[in-house]
Amino acid sequence: MGSLLSLRPHALPEVIRGEKVILRRQDFSAAEEVFRCVNQDRERLRQFLPWVDSTLNVDDSRMYIEWARRQWDEAKVFDYGIHSLDGTYLGNGGVHSISWENRRCEFGYWILGDFEGQGLISDFIRSLEPELFNLGFHRLEIRCDAANLRSRAVPERLGYLQEAHLHEHQLFRGRWRDTLVFAKLKKNN
Repeated sequence: MGSLLSLRPHALPEVIRGEKVILRRQDFSAAEEVFRCVNQDRERLRQFLPWVDSTLNVDDSRMYIEWARRQWDEAKVFDYGIHSLDGTYLGNGGVHSISWENRRCEFGYWILGDFEGQGLISDFIRSLEPELFNLGFHRLEIRCDAANLRSRAVPERLGYLQEAHLHEHQLFRGRWRDTLVFAKLKKNN
């Protein structure tokens, strides 16, 4: 019966090494690099990510990192910088929408366009899955805009089941967008 009890909030490792990427808990020293990358790829990122338009300077990136670090300390969000094995910053990814009582969470991610198509986001997810399942999570989710073909290819490639197509689910920049919901259960892993 103990296995059905809700999880106690517990932090993930601050550094996780995958086959292709290293995940590092967000740190203030990364604010300039994060902003530079967002700014460099702004037009591409803003097609699907609402926060891009409110990231206007380095201070905005610092405020985000401060928020992410507080959320981490409270076990509400685990946000990582995604780095190549040689240390190059590639983007961000994290575990969001955490429901400890329901043993469920959601992945979020973005990567610079220069690094797309190399399996780096897939490695990010594969690196975190065992950590989350070992903590006792039962359900991992990935949600994305149905029009974001690259983002939706990640859960499809990793064996996540598409459970829903939420039509006109979110108003985004003056248009309705559809959201896809993918999930993987621990028992299916």
